[in-house]
Amino acid sequence: MTLNPFGIIGIIIAITSISIGFLVFLYDRKNRTNQIWLAFAVSIAIWGAGSYLISITQDQALSLVLWRITYVGVILIPFLFISFIFSYLQLRSKYIYAFSTLGSIFFLYFDATSSFIFSVERVFDSFFYLRSPSVLYNAFVLTFLITVCVVLCVLVRSYNQTSDSNRKKRIVFLILASLIGFGGGSTSFFPVYGFNLYPYLNAGIIFSCPRHLLK
Repeated sequence: MTLNPFGIIGIIIAITSISIGFLVFLYDRKNRTNQIWLAFAVSIAIWGAGSYLISITQDQALSLVLWRITYVGVILIPFLFISFIFSYLQLRSKYIYAFSTLGSIFFLYFDATSSFIFSVERVFDSFFYLRSPSVLYNAFVLTFLITVCVVLCVLVRSYNQTSDSNRKKRIVFLILASLIGFGGGSTSFFPVYGFNLYPYLNAGIIFSCPRHLLK
């Protein structure tokens, strides 16, 4: 077993996200926003822990199984994040929650089949990574990116509509955290599409968890 940067980053993501998630949850267990936040943090932790296991696995078949398990967390990330943002900003939209619920169920269902992830190849002479993305996988990536863009638009609109300086400051932090976190995290899609950029920037997703904003 050889530990590599992909695995180290995965461990850091898992430990950091789950720690922040529980700190926020324990701050106010009955707060719905904090509950969603914990679920969001757990989904990131699944991704991080899965990345570590993938990084030390030299068996191709086992790696494929681990990728499918890891994507349980990855699939939930955009849907939980948009739900968190709407809850945090106190925006009510049954359509957003329906989208999050149905979208999660849809992609999680197919993640358990070969229709979503069916191929992994050895990359960077180190571990196995997703390759030959399916149509459903492409649909998920597009959904992921569109969801993040919608969140950013909602945050900018909320910033322009509020006159509370403290609230404006928190929204700015959320915008920056989203840009850094999802900007870095999204680069993990690059190797899937043949761009051999080592996923160092995965660590950026940690910055999407600014716990002080919930206080």
